[in-house]
Formats: sequence, C-alpha cells, structure tokens
Amino acid sequence: MTDAPTITIDLLNPLDIGGGRTASRVVLREPRMREYARFGEPISYVPDAEGRDIPVENDEAIEKYLGALVIEPDSPILLLNLRLVDAIRVKEALLSFFVDCRERAFRLPLVSSSSSAVTSAPPSSTT
Repeated sequence: MTDAPTITIDLLNPLDIGGGRTASRVVLREPRMREYARFGEPISYVPDAEGRDIPVENDEAIEKYLGALVIEPDSPILLLNLRLVDAIRVKEALLSFFVDCRERAFRLPLVSSSSSAVTSAPPSSTT
C-alpha cells in the first residue's frame, strides 16, 4: 500500500471492473511534491468584477492527478466508467486534499528564526 494519507470514497453505484467483479469504493492517496511539481494546481482562482476569487478547475491537472493517485481500483482507467454522481464525488475528494493542505500550510510559518518568521501567506498588494 502506501504511507501517505488516503481518502476512501464509497461508490453509490458499484463499478464493473471485469471478470464479473465490481468495485464498491475508490481509494486515493495524498499527492506528493513530485506530482504537485509535475501537474501543478488543480484549481486556479480568478477575480470576478467585484474582486472575489472564483475557482476555475484545471481539468488536465485533475485527470493527471487521478491517474497517479488511485490506489483502488488497481487500474485508474476504470474510473472512466464511473457514473456521474460517483465521478463528482471522486473529483471532490481529490480536490479536498488541496483545500485541506492549503488551509494547514497557511496557518503555520514556513521558516522561523530568532529574528523573524516568513509566513506562507502571500503579501497584500496595495494596487
């Protein structure tokens, strides 16, 4: 298996995996730096007319992450046969890794020293 954190998504519709067998769940592992550096952000934020950040999903990155992170079923290509409701649940579970990790990352300083700490929050712009 893996030592990385995982998320298990119970499928509402069992997935036919061939040979008369079905899968009743999908298990994803948390992305690592190697995937993050290669695939990038699965969500970008674009300001709307009022300056609010609107999430925009990067479908190509999401597809690459799913191909790399699926532990169960043993072949990620089987996910192409998921019913829509389960496909949405799997995608949202994948994105939750990024939301949760980003929240944790911005809570703590990146580097600390006796004189100052560099935080992971982006600087405020005054423009």
